[in-house]
Amino acid sequence: SCYNTFDKKIAFQLIEKKITKLLNTKIVKIKPLRNILSEFMPIGKQLNLLSIDAEGYDYKVLQSHDWYAFAPEILIIEKLHKSNNFKKLIQELKELNYFLVGLTPFSAIFSSKFNL
Repeated sequence: SCYNTFDKKIAFQLIEKKITKLLNTKIVKIKPLRNILSEFMPIGKQLNLLSIDAEGYDYKVLQSHDWYAFAPEILIIEKLHKSNNFKKLIQELKELNYFLVGLTPFSAIFSSKFNL
C-alpha cells in the first residue's frame, strides 16, 4: 500500500506494523492557505469549492485560512482521525456559518448556504 504523511511518528508506526515500507522522504515547503490563495486566487472571484486533504494536517491548514477574504460556498475535508478534533472542527465551522451537510467514508462536506 502507498501512504503519504507529514508526520514521522505515523510513518514509523506504519513501518513497524509492516503495513508499508519507507520508499522516499522529501522536504516540503509549506505555506499558510491564506498566502497561497492570496497569491493565486484572482481578485474578485468567488471561491465556490475548497477541498482540503493534507494527510492528517487538515485542521492546521484550515486554521491558516482567511475565512473572510476567501469564503468558499462548499468545503470538503478529509475526516479527522480523532473524533474530538472533528467535533471541535464542526463547532468552529458552525461559528463561521458553515454547516455539515454530508459525510462520505473519508470526507466531510460543509456548506455556507442553507439551500443546497
